[in-house]
Amino acid sequence: MNTDNRKRPRISFSRESIGVPQTWDVEWRGLPHTGQVIVREKLNSEDFLPLFGEISFRIIFTNRGLKPRDRAGDSRIALVVPRFRFDAVTESERVSSALSMPPTSNRRDPLISQVFRTEQVSRLAAFHTRIVESYASGRLYRQNQSHQSGREFFASDSTEQCLTELGVLMLSDAFPSQDYDHASFPRTLTDRDVSALFSGLI
Repeated sequence: MNTDNRKRPRISFSRESIGVPQTWDVEWRGLPHTGQVIVREKLNSEDFLPLFGEISFRIIFTNRGLKPRDRAGDSRIALVVPRFRFDAVTESERVSSALSMPPTSNRRDPLISQVFRTEQVSRLAAFHTRIVESYASGRLYRQNQSHQSGREFFASDSTEQCLTELGVLMLSDAFPSQDYDHASFPRTLTDRDVSALFSGLI
């Protein structure tokens, strides 16, 4: 299983990202698969409807301890709920405010700029660690399951790596049989590779 996460953007928990689907790609059985990540303050029943089209999986984050009324209509949908009293959106706003640039007069001082950049890196690292820890201490809901401990899925160092592993797991559970030997692929196939492959079969 390849869950390479190099040079990938962070999942946003900003207030502007609430309800906006964020694309997340994973490699599964030698092929790229596109999923959705959605941050919600209030649950939307449409998020739990069966998937269709090019969306291979969906992971929904709530920013508060909500208990779902709707059950996922697809085994490739997961709802992730944080531990009590942790709000990733509010935490994101707090960290962003703390990382605002110093006064213009201080930006010309190389030492102050360096200290500020070091502080930025430290605060961001601590923020992302708190995100993982919060959802690891929470619960995860999937189709035909009441809930599971978040710690079963949030064991990696970053939220993004956890998402990749969860997306691959849901795809494997949804499609347990293997119709082709992906181990023989020279690399992860691109859209062009797949088109060329099917063209050769026609």
